[in-house]
Amino acid sequence: MERYCNNLLQDTALLHRLKDANYDLLIVESLDPCSRILADYLDIPFVPLMSTGLGHLDGNPRPPSYVPSAISPYTSRMTFLQRMGNLVMKVLYDTIPIVMGLDAPFEILKQTYGLNTSMSISDTYNRASIKLVNSDFAIDYPTPIEPDTVMVGGFAVRTPAPLPSELEEFMQSSGQHGVIVVSFGTLVKNFNLDWTRVFVESLSRLPQKVLWRYYGDHDAVMNMTADVSNIRLMRWLPQSDLLAHPKTKLFITHCGLNGMFETTHHGVPVVAIPLTGDQHNHASKLVEHLQMGIKLDIFDLDASKLYDAAETVLSRPTYKTNARVASSRLRDHPLSATDRVSFWVDYVIRHGGAPHLKSTAHMLTWYQYLSLDVIFCVVCFFSLALTIVLIASYKMAVFFMNKKKT
Repeated sequence: MERYCNNLLQDTALLHRLKDANYDLLIVESLDPCSRILADYLDIPFVPLMSTGLGHLDGNPRPPSYVPSAISPYTSRMTFLQRMGNLVMKVLYDTIPIVMGLDAPFEILKQTYGLNTSMSISDTYNRASIKLVNSDFAIDYPTPIEPDTVMVGGFAVRTPAPLPSELEEFMQSSGQHGVIVVSFGTLVKNFNLDWTRVFVESLSRLPQKVLWRYYGDHDAVMNMTADVSNIRLMRWLPQSDLLAHPKTKLFITHCGLNGMFETTHHGVPVVAIPLTGDQHNHASKLVEHLQMGIKLDIFDLDASKLYDAAETVLSRPTYKTNARVASSRLRDHPLSATDRVSFWVDYVIRHGGAPHLKSTAHMLTWYQYLSLDVIFCVVCFFSLALTIVLIASYKMAVFFMNKKKT
């Protein structure tokens, strides 16, 4: 990414074209530090689109006592030990990028090209007019947010399109039992063969047909499924369109952010098998918060556990009912997520920014933010006052005792 950013800043012709175009607004991906450097160069209002959902970058208060860290598997109701663990994970999540100096190469680039050197990369982020966050309280735990944070959760969920004829035929052939969709996203390039055997053994016992997006050793898994009639492997699936299909009864997923929104939007219950990072947090939201499925540990998975989980979710109407309730809440907005994005982008352009929505919290140091300096002064004042009273009382007691003796 650093090389890409350096190449961008060296492309003076492109930068001049961007500058001369006099754009009203720059929309950037929040995780890309180079986009913030570009915002400094163009010196126009910019809006980060936070595809990762609520997190430490958005500048909102996130009390670890009841707001789970982005990498935490906990819910908003935590025991003492869970709150302790959540605090540790929050500190690590917030400080590791600083300790590892992940922004340092980009700070050097800012110095090299003389771009707003008085402001760090993180400070540039605080200059954002508003923040569009891929989150929605229909799924997320309640948490305080600043006025400059706009929730646009599910903006990537598109209107369902008809399935290709071959897939539609497969869906209809499932009869009353329906179809199970299995997908572990685009990042899982080589699915562990031991896990694959577990999936084949368990899913082949179910009466439902199975559409499995498998991106691993295709030959090996084809051999495993040679005698299995209900499992179909595909390298790519129109996931959202399939989840919208009335024949889809269950989604077995790693709980990526888009998958979480798609399955909630379409009201499909889940068997959640998170693999890493924020997927554990997403799985807890779907399973423990919304109660629309069962969560399994991939490292403690066997065929019987997967079969039992899938059969339980499919046979108990509660999970489907809860999924429908979550879907109804997610859809119940006066404007769709994409319309909210359009409105707020236009709002920032119309007003040349939105500084009136921005809290001054980012201007405070951590001890000022927590009022520790005020608390320290108050404690010192009362301690001093108490000390004076105690000393005065002691001296008066000694005085009267001496007077009695005389």
